[in-house]
Amino acid sequence: MTVPESFPFGEPEEGLTFEKLPARIQKFAKMSADGKNAFLVVEPRGTDELIGYGGYNTSESVDPPEFLDQTTLQGSKAYMTDIGIIIDHKHWRKGYGLELISVLIEYAKNELGCQVFRDGR
Repeated sequence: MTVPESFPFGEPEEGLTFEKLPARIQKFAKMSADGKNAFLVVEPRGTDELIGYGGYNTSESVDPPEFLDQTTLQGSKAYMTDIGIIIDHKHWRKGYGLELISVLIEYAKNELGCQVFRDGR
């Protein structure tokens, strides 16, 4: 996950090595526990191989009318987040990315109460 092939739209994070990933995951866990972000890691069943990660990158409180008129939210606060994933390039085209995005959207809808999803277009 730290090689340029896994980052077709940008550069890999400078200095990120496989040995540094456990500390990074601990940082993700703390940010999740603090309610700032939420992350998960991808490990194929029956393996101990970390092949990717993803999550909700922000959880901002917003109050614009253009969001509220598309929801059934009660009150005046809405929360906005974005979803991001990375899968090691050796595991592309195996369905992991689609499965990860699907899990993140399903959890956001069913557990977090998200109501509006946009694809950035």
